[in-house]
Amino acid sequence: MKKMKKFFPLIFFAGISLIFCSCDKLPEALLRVGIKTYSAEESGRIVMSSQNGTQIQLVSGSAAVYVDKVPLILPEALQLQDIQQWDNYLPFVENIFAPLLNPEQKKIRTIVLDPGHGGKDNGAKSVTNALEKDLNLSLAKVLQKELLSLGYQVIMTRDKDVFVSLDRRAAIANALEADLFISIHHNSSATNPQASGMETFVIRPETDAEYLRCRKSVLPALLIQKEQAGINGSFGRGVKFARFKVLRLAKCPALLIENAFLSNREDAVKS
Repeated sequence: MKKMKKFFPLIFFAGISLIFCSCDKLPEALLRVGIKTYSAEESGRIVMSSQNGTQIQLVSGSAAVYVDKVPLILPEALQLQDIQQWDNYLPFVENIFAPLLNPEQKKIRTIVLDPGHGGKDNGAKSVTNALEKDLNLSLAKVLQKELLSLGYQVIMTRDKDVFVSLDRRAAIANALEADLFISIHHNSSATNPQASGMETFVIRPETDAEYLRCRKSVLPALLIQKEQAGINGSFGRGVKFARFKVLRLAKCPALLIENAFLSNREDAVKS
């Protein structure tokens, strides 16, 4: 995937106490996903790298994880005062970290693009008076053109200003047995006009089926955030987990992108 639109060696200083762990002492959860190096500071900061070169940084007690500098906000904070506590988070490791460190090889062929809102549902209104439903559709058409040029089969849940229910949007992807569902939105904040940047959501899993979809959704979400960094110079607000209805109903890997904040003038002008 090329791009969507505009919007879309570690140094440790003296005095910091480090704990390095050799591979033969790593807990089973980390060995399973191919962690090669592991270091932890007394402050709780942890840095580890995999055999494929991916680097993960986090702080014990925080939900924020940085995968090759891209923020990944976990559904809950990881409490890792001791390295063996990783085994307590085996579902996270297997369904979130594993697909990033050891990507599955299934090829994506059919992508459903879902421009959010439409018809009677305007979505948010930008500070420049643009309607989210129109911006979503415009961005989806740009992305559709680029994906078609790359050889993907692309289906839109709407290609004009009409209302489509959330159930119908997911049903389209399910009927086509799509390889990837991408719902396109723009963000807004009534309380923080300074909020800015793009974020990508995947399902916050609760069932076995959702864990499987989450596993297959995290890598595409991370790659989209990385791609935006190459365009904007910023990794944005990162990958997050949520239970939006379309993410729950889609049976294939699914993403919901909040492309920019329409309540932020700079974001709105670029959208």
